[in-house]
Amino acid sequence: RKLLGKTNDWRDPQFWVDYFEFDMSWEKLNSDIKSEIRFYGDVVPVLKKLKKDYTIVIISGSDRKFLDLKVEVGEIKHLVDHTFSSVSDFGIMKKEPSLYKAICKKLGIKPSEMIYVGRNYLHDFQNPNLIGIKSFLLERKGHTKEEYTVNDLYDFLEKVENHN
Repeated sequence: RKLLGKTNDWRDPQFWVDYFEFDMSWEKLNSDIKSEIRFYGDVVPVLKKLKKDYTIVIISGSDRKFLDLKVEVGEIKHLVDHTFSSVSDFGIMKKEPSLYKAICKKLGIKPSEMIYVGRNYLHDFQNPNLIGIKSFLLERKGHTKEEYTVNDLYDFLEKVENHN
C-alpha cells in the first residue's frame, strides 16, 4: 500500500517480482493465476452479438501483461478488435478523460461515436461522459437504479440496440 499511486509500475507484475525478490518470472506468476480467471456468463454471448455490428474495444487499468492474459484465457481474443492498457499504453494510472480522448484519436473516431460500459462510477461512467462518450455503469448487484446503470451485459446490449 505504501507504493500505491507512487509508481506507474504498480500494476506491472515484473515490478512486484523484482520488488519482493521472488524466485520466479512474471510469466510464471501469470501462468499460476490462469486457472483463477473467469468471466461472467454474459460476456461471451453479448460480445458475439455486438461483434456483428460494432468494433469491440477493451479499456483496462490492468498492465498489458495481465490484460493480454485475461483476453487470451477468457477465449475472447477473436471477439475483440482492440485492447488498451491505460498504464502500459499511455502511462496513465487511472481512466481519466485524457485517456478516452487518446483512445478515440487512435481509433479515428469522435467520442460521440463510442458507447462504453464499466464498473467504476468515476472512471468508467463520469470521465467518458465528460468528453461526450455515451457511457453506462455496470452495477451487477442492482444497488443503483438509474437510467445510466445496467445490471448485466444483456441489459447493456439492450441499451446499445435502443441507442441507434
